[in-house]
Amino acid sequence: MKTMMIHLWKRMKATKGRFLFSMGLCVFSVLFGTYIANQDIQSFRLEVMKNSNVLNQEGIELVEVNKITQSDLIMQKVDGLLLEDGKIQTRKGVIDLAVLTQQQGNQTQDVGTKILGFMVMFLMMQSVVYMMLFGEDKETHMTTRIFLCGVRKRNYFASHVLFSWLFIYIPCMLCLGILQLFSIPIGYSLEKYAVLLAIYTLFSNVLIFFMYTIIKREDDANMICSALIVLTSLLSGSFLGIQKTSGIL
Repeated sequence: MKTMMIHLWKRMKATKGRFLFSMGLCVFSVLFGTYIANQDIQSFRLEVMKNSNVLNQEGIELVEVNKITQSDLIMQKVDGLLLEDGKIQTRKGVIDLAVLTQQQGNQTQDVGTKILGFMVMFLMMQSVVYMMLFGEDKETHMTTRIFLCGVRKRNYFASHVLFSWLFIYIPCMLCLGILQLFSIPIGYSLEKYAVLLAIYTLFSNVLIFFMYTIIKREDDANMICSALIVLTSLLSGSFLGIQKTSGIL
């Protein structure tokens, strides 16, 4: 398997354009997905007394004043006022600080969901790019020659899936790690991303590998897989949200 992995890497390096395109898809999906997801985050501006014991929390911006006044809330200078009993006065009513913290926390979790949803289509497109190597072997009957040389089918198939998995998973995790290093909100923790991306990337590679197996020609497999990925991603709403505007959708 190690020899096969090295051979696949050499073949991928020989097609620099394809490799750079795949890396570009990875970086674009993470960066642009993070940008889009963070556009919907609204920080809650909470007016508090100076030297108060309220701790800074994610999604809550503390506005310190000498005297809390209702006029700041009415004039929409702030979104809420911290009352003496520890509750928060908003324009809609009085809520607990714990409720506000939970609401803002849910908003942060939505960022992770949107980032993953945006990455779905691009990760599958990357799988198509890397599985082209298998498609080329299959169309030129190279697989038959490889098996005649004593290479086990299980090792050969596993090498293609593992090679594609590594070159999709590792760059995505590196991009997310860099974003977190610069304190850019990414929603979930890196540990959660590591598990979710590992499972999804493996599923994506196996699915595309199956498509290349049942479709005879590489070009046909490439076009069919790409069309299905774009169509299903759009209709599922993972890439862009779809609002019901007619009886069709």
